[in-house]
Amino acid sequence: MKFVNKPVPVEVRISADGVPQPVAFAWEGRRYKVAGRGRTWVEDDARCFLVMTPAEEIFELRLLPDGRWMLARAPERSHIA
Repeated sequence: MKFVNKPVPVEVRISADGVPQPVAFAWEGRRYKVAGRGRTWVEDDARCFLVMTPAEEIFELRLLPDGRWMLARAPERSHIA
């Protein structure tokens, strides 16, 4: 995974216990649906989420204390010449 650290718009659903759950996000002009959620944790006051797309790509999203979402890490893309 590569470090990205860019703000992204994220669509969320709020769980019954009040925790935001990402359901989709946009990055580089593309909308990614969240097909599965993995580990969640708190780091540097940000709530972190590992999410997987239907294409089985794994991303790390972070919800900052001020309500902004950041794409922290994304899969490495292979470059074909």
